[in-house]
Amino acid sequence: VVVAVSASLPDRYDAEASIVKQVSSTPFDSVSVDVVTRELATIGQLLTSSTVLNAAAREIPGETGETLDEKVSSSVDPEANLIFVTAEAGDAERAAQIANTVAQTFVDEQAALARRQIEAARANLLEEQARLRDQPGSTEQLQAIQQRLSQLGVSLAAAGTDLRIAERADPPDERASPKPLRNGILAAFLGLFLGVLV
Repeated sequence: VVVAVSASLPDRYDAEASIVKQVSSTPFDSVSVDVVTRELATIGQLLTSSTVLNAAAREIPGETGETLDEKVSSSVDPEANLIFVTAEAGDAERAAQIANTVAQTFVDEQAALARRQIEAARANLLEEQARLRDQPGSTEQLQAIQQRLSQLGVSLAAAGTDLRIAERADPPDERASPKPLRNGILAAFLGLFLGVLV
C-alpha cells in the first residue's frame, strides 16, 4: 500500500541557491558573532517576504507572490555566513529557475535599498551644506559635511557588495519525493517490527 501510494504522488524536485554575507571589518574593529547571527536571521526572513517574492514572480511566467510563498523557503548557516534559498517544483529546471530568480531578486533589492538610503542621506547633507555656506563661522561644519559627503560617495560605490550569490542552483538529478522504493522498505521493516511485537 505504501509503495502504491508513494508512486501515485506527484513528483517534487528541490533546488538550492546560496547567498554569502560579507562581513567587512578592519583590524581595529571587532564584529560580534551575535550581531552577525541576527543579521543573517533577518536576511533569512526578508528573503521570503512578499516584496521579494512579488518582484521575483514578475520574472517567472506563471508564478505569483502567493504561489512562490508555498514553494520557497530559506535557511541560514551562521558559521559560514551563508543564506540558502530552497525552491520546490514539479520540474527540475523550474525548481532551479525559481531558486535562482528569488536569490538574485533579493540581492538586487537589497543593493537598490542601500543606494536609496545613501542617496537620501547625501541629499540631506547637500541641503545642509547649501544652508551653511552663507553663514559666518561655519567653516568647520562645512568641512565635516564635505568629509561625510566623501565617505558617502565611497559607500555609494560599494552599496550592495556585502551580499552576493555564492552558488547558483542547478537542476537536481533526482526528485526529492516521492521515493516508493525507500518508503516500501521502511514500511516493510515497520510492519515486520509491529508483527513481531504483536
